[in-house]
Amino acid sequence: MIHVVELNEDLEGRFIDYVRRDVFINLPTLYAWRFERSRFKIYIALRGHEVVGAIRIGGAGASLTGVKESAEALIEKIRLKNFRLLCPEDLSEEVLKRFSPRKVVKILLMVLSKGEEKLYGSREVVDLEPSDASEISELLRRSSDWWSDYTDDKILEMFRRGFSWIGIVRGSRICSIGSFRIMRVDPSLPTIAHIANIATDSRYRGRGFATSIISEMLARCFKEADYAILYVEAENEPAIRLYQKIGFKLHREMTFITV
Repeated sequence: MIHVVELNEDLEGRFIDYVRRDVFINLPTLYAWRFERSRFKIYIALRGHEVVGAIRIGGAGASLTGVKESAEALIEKIRLKNFRLLCPEDLSEEVLKRFSPRKVVKILLMVLSKGEEKLYGSREVVDLEPSDASEISELLRRSSDWWSDYTDDKILEMFRRGFSWIGIVRGSRICSIGSFRIMRVDPSLPTIAHIANIATDSRYRGRGFATSIISEMLARCFKEADYAILYVEAENEPAIRLYQKIGFKLHREMTFITV
C-alpha cells in the first residue's frame, strides 16, 4: 500500500537512498529540499519504510518521479490550476488520466560525465547580470514557445536561485545565451551541473554561437561538477546533434505536460 507524506527531517535519509537510485532525475528535488524549501512543497510516496516516489511542487510547475503505483497518489497533492509537470515517460499515462492537457511534449534527459566532454568554444563569451534580465527573457521568448512564460521576473528569480547566465554580444545586443547551476547537495552523492536555456537569436544561428555557449558553461561547471545534465525536446534534432557532438548521452525519456 502506498502512503504519501510531506518530506521532513526524519525521512531525509530514506529520501537520499531513493535519490541515489537515479541521481540525475532525482537530485533537483533533493536540492530544492535542502536549499529552496520556502519555494517548494515536496511529498514522498512510501511503501512500508521504502520511498518509491516523489513530487516537487512550486511556482507554476511540478516534477514527478517514482514507480507507477505512486503516481496517482502523488499527483493528488497538486493544487495548481494552470501548471507544467515534468515526469518520466512511463508515468505520463497516470498524469493524463487525472488532468486534461493543453500540450504534451516529449523531452530527453541527457547526461555528460566529466572527462568525456569535447569542447569547441571559439567565440568570446561574457557573464550576464540581473540588469540583463529583460533582454534575456525577450530572446528566450522569441526563440521558442518552450520559453513563452519566461518574464523578466522569472529570470531575476533564477539569478536569486543560483543560476549563472552567460552570453555572446554583437554590437549592443545579446544574441546567444545559456544558464547553469551547480548542485552540490550531499557528500554521498555526485555534484551535478544543470545546463539550461540555451538559445540563439535566429539571425545569428549557424555560426557556432550555441556551441561556444555550452562549451564555456561546461568548462566552468567541470571545475566543480562530476556530471552535467540538460533537457531537450525530442523533436529538436539540431540541438540533440550538438549535444551528442559535445559528449552528452541519452539518459531517460521524459514528458512535459502543460495543464
